[in-house]
Amino acid sequence: TQWGLDLGFLEVEIEGDALFVIKKHTSKKEDRLEISTYIRSTRFICAGYQRCIFRHAPGEANRVAHILANE
Repeated sequence: TQWGLDLGFLEVEIEGDALFVIKKHTSKKEDRLEISTYIRSTRFICAGYQRCIFRHAPGEANRVAHILANE
């Protein structure tokens, strides 16, 4: 997300196949999970965009990205 800001992008759409993580990003609630630090960091960076969207993309929808993520 920081890389897009550095390049001057105004909008970003982040897709991931981990539905749990996407739900945490879109939720307003704070929790004490280990990933909450990463979620807060990403939210902070996303504040620099005019629009920042998180979407769930099932692993089967993008086979190449899914294979790379598993590697």
